[in-house]
Amino acid sequence: MERLERDVRGSYRYFTKNEDKQWWENFFAEVNEEYDSDDEDDGIAEQLLDKKRQNSPNTEDLEVHISDTEDPIPPVVIGKRRKEAVPPCTIVGMMALMDVPRYAGEWPQIGQIISHEGDEVDIHWYGGSKTSPWKPCKRSVPGERGRRTDWVEKCLTSHIVSTFKLTGSGNIPRHIKDIVENYHD
Repeated sequence: MERLERDVRGSYRYFTKNEDKQWWENFFAEVNEEYDSDDEDDGIAEQLLDKKRQNSPNTEDLEVHISDTEDPIPPVVIGKRRKEAVPPCTIVGMMALMDVPRYAGEWPQIGQIISHEGDEVDIHWYGGSKTSPWKPCKRSVPGERGRRTDWVEKCLTSHIVSTFKLTGSGNIPRHIKDIVENYHD
């Protein structure tokens, strides 16, 4: 109460009407009068606690029933709700956004699924950027000067982040660009 009184009196200079100042002075006088008339041992806080104790139910009388069959409380989503992660399908011919630890410094890692067997896929790597078309990568054939071949490599299906199709112009679609931008956050 003392803090409120000090703060209000400190802001009197911002009051445009004298009636407002007078209202606060009357309020403080009434509160101080009531406070002085109470027993010194029974402060406002004690009175409020007593009232709360009178109104609150006795917890010993309450029966607690918790059911094992009740569904768990779903998580609260703050912000834009995202679709649940669906494991990417490994369809031969689809493009794949990959996260292969060996190429951690290269991002995004994009390739085409050439074959799928068990938990491995053959990926034909592609090169490009978020704003340019993606094209198949080639690499030099060791021991054969000037000869280049498709860069195809075995990877684990667990390294596939998402599968998709390139746009008609060979670019990555918008939803993959969004994944690329937010993946390492």
